[in-house]
Amino acid sequence: MINFALAKRVDIVFLVGRWNIYCHESNFESDLHRTITKLSDAHIRVVIIRDIAEFRYGNPTLQLAMAANLGRDVTRVGVPFADHVRAGKRCNAIFDRLTGGNVSVFDPATAFVDKTGLWRAEYGGASMYIDAHHLSVAGSLRLQSLFEALFDRLLSPAEQREDAP
Repeated sequence: MINFALAKRVDIVFLVGRWNIYCHESNFESDLHRTITKLSDAHIRVVIIRDIAEFRYGNPTLQLAMAANLGRDVTRVGVPFADHVRAGKRCNAIFDRLTGGNVSVFDPATAFVDKTGLWRAEYGGASMYIDAHHLSVAGSLRLQSLFEALFDRLLSPAEQREDAP
């Protein structure tokens, strides 16, 4: 990935992963730091995407279907945001230490967390997930405006093309 980014002279690299699996390994921070340094030294901006909430008790789409079948409020199917923050504490601390200069962090939480502090599995009648830890198309599209704002901040006017989608 690094060699490809360097060879193609890309402007921005997004680092995305199921971080909670990796960040507990002893060499995670040093390996991530090394990756970011190689990219930053080549004047490539790096954006680390924080984890989405993980549903630890099964597929949220099935949970939504069961709630609907039982006549329960599907807008209450989700993960308490405090639980998500607690689960990502170690990873997010690492990301915060690596942020600065050409490195920023993108947090998808604002697209999914409601006023009650629940990371919801459903919006507008659509499941935001395809399984316990992957967004559905609807969930991905829910991030569109956040990514548009991010690109507006990251790309200088000279880098933005009028014909870009």
